[in-house]
Parts: sequence; structure tokens; C-alpha cells
Amino acid sequence: MRTLLDTITSSDVTIIEMAPAEMPAALKSGQIDGYCVAELFGAKAVDAGIGHVFTTSQDLWPDSICCGIVFNKEAIKDKKEAVRDFDRIFYSAGDTMTTEEAMFLAKKYLNQNENISRLSLQWISFTNLSITPKAYQYLTNKVREFGLSQNLPSYTDFVKNES
Repeated sequence: MRTLLDTITSSDVTIIEMAPAEMPAALKSGQIDGYCVAELFGAKAVDAGIGHVFTTSQDLWPDSICCGIVFNKEAIKDKKEAVRDFDRIFYSAGDTMTTEEAMFLAKKYLNQNENISRLSLQWISFTNLSITPKAYQYLTNKVREFGLSQNLPSYTDFVKNES
């Protein structure tokens, strides 16, 4: 199955590295035409009336990988039980968290605007947070194709399933 991401090539876009927090202002000023970013930064542009959702990551590629949680090697080695507990709780939360709980946590711990959280939660999901080998391979192929990096770790070196 071909996806929208399969039809976009590196010649179709100019990639500019930019901090996510700067993206809405860059869009508003016309410095950039659009951006692809983890939420809640997309919802900020929509809420401000300066952008709209062109497509979601699931439309680009099913089972897309947006973000990951990264531990340093020492934490994985020295705090195995805590990492395993975190892993178990993380996946469980993803499968059971309600929209209301997500909004409460975003406001309490991230000081997120309720309107932005509500918008963002319309097009993101917390279920099935596992990174599959197939999805990782697809992502690394795109990273190489777009010239973002050529030296990427293998799936088994990057994804550690501690649960």
C-alpha cells in the first residue's frame, strides 16, 4: 500500500532544522510553508489561526513513529527494574488513558492550554506505542532518503524492549 509519504521525495521539500517551539511563529511570518512536528506544536498553529492540519502522521504512514522515550545506557544497565516498571506503566497508560486524563496531565505537568490539548487529541493516539521492526525500517529509510542522517542504529541496537 502506497502512502502520501511514499509520493513525497527529497526533491519536493526543503528541510530546515528548527526548534519545535519556533515553528508556529516561522509559519506565521512566512519563513516556512509548513512543518511536521510532534504534538502539541501543530495544534498551536491551528489554535492561533495561522495553520491547518494538512495530514496526520497516520495518513502519512500507518503505525507511524512520532516520538520515543530515550534512556541513556547507564540508566538501562544500572536501573533495570525501574526502567522495566516505567516501560510497563507507559504502555498501560497509553492503552487506558482517556482524553480527559490526557488533558488534565498536559495542563498540570506541561502547563498546556486546554484548547490546544483538545485540538491535538483529535488527531493523535496513545494506543499501540510499540515500535515495530517494520515501522522502524520505514522511518530509517525515510531519514536516509531525506538526508537527515546516514548513520542510524539498527532496530535491535535502538529499540530495547525491557518489559
